[in-house]
Amino acid sequence: MTAISRPVAAFLFDLDDTLYPEQAWRFSGYRAIARYIAPERENELAAFCAAQEVLGRRVGVLDALVDYCGMSRYFIPSLLGLYHFHRPKIVPYLDVFEVLLVLQHHGHKLGIVTNGNYIIQRTKLSALGIGIMFDSIIHADLIEPKPSYKPFLVAATSLGVETSECFYVGNDPM
Repeated sequence: MTAISRPVAAFLFDLDDTLYPEQAWRFSGYRAIARYIAPERENELAAFCAAQEVLGRRVGVLDALVDYCGMSRYFIPSLLGLYHFHRPKIVPYLDVFEVLLVLQHHGHKLGIVTNGNYIIQRTKLSALGIGIMFDSIIHADLIEPKPSYKPFLVAATSLGVETSECFYVGNDPM
């Protein structure tokens, strides 16, 4: 049996930890929270949050922060909302723009297939300044989370190509 080889017509990318370091988004969120709680202590509180994560306490960072600041835990839902929906200060990995431009120059269609929350992911793309470079952006959480094939099928269809003509670039083998 011989395999039929098709040329790659489209490149689909994951977003988090593929096009930019996701940790930078989390640290940007910690800084937004620190600025909200006590602008004069922003650096100290943001560093406290980052240290919690570096020490392996990523879950519970906000619990630790409110305890550290002597605040009531009733503030945690508000702080979590601020964390999730802040305007992040993030940048793409070094060669992302160049790679995307080269792929476009060679006639490839570009898409993103991401699992993250629609609003959060759109905010990240806006902050990164790369959203406009993509022909299709599929938010799997609105369809069925990856590793389901469905978001990839929707992406290929939206680009007008077959899934066999797509090449997926991501950081997680799923």
